[in-house]
Amino acid sequence: MATKKQKREKRKLNKKMQKEIVARKKEANKENKNEK
Repeated sequence: MATKKQKREKRKLNKKMQKEIVARKKEANKENKNEK
């Protein structure tokens, strides 16, 4: 069983990952627009 602290850490990690993914997508979109 995960403790509350572990759950909180995991959620924080997920949010961080999500932000990185969004940032990467934005960068990719910029590059795609520049190519056209």
